[in-house]
This record gives sequence, structure tokens and C-alpha cells, in this order.
Amino acid sequence: MSDVQTDTDWVLQPSKNPFVDTLRAVIDDVKWFLFLLLLLLTMWGFCMSFYILFRRDQKKEASGTLGQAW
Repeated sequence: MSDVQTDTDWVLQPSKNPFVDTLRAVIDDVKWFLFLLLLLLTMWGFCMSFYILFRRDQKKEASGTLGQAW
């Protein structure tokens, strides 16, 4: 064996991990479900924010200027 190091001597070799393979397979199977769940949660968040913003049971504040509103 020579004392000269090449570029490939210090590079880590990838290892096969069954947990990562299983996790990757599960994510591939539920990819569309996760996308639809994220989309549904986003839509629900916007729905709730507009409901809270425009509900009728809020008191109307009579503020003349924007500076008084804060």
C-alpha cells in the first residue's frame, strides 16, 4: 500500500439502511395524501381567517384616522 492518498480514499461510502428504504417507500405511497392534506389545511386556514375578519358580531369602532385605530 502506498503512502500517497488519492481523492477517493477519504470519501465516505454510502451504506444501505433498511429504515431509510422503508421510510422512502412509505413516503412514495402516501405522497398524494400528504399533498391533499396540506392543501386542505391551507384552505381551511384561509377560510377561518376570513370568517374571523368578516364576522358580524364584531363592534364597529368609530376611528377617524388610521393612527387612532392602532
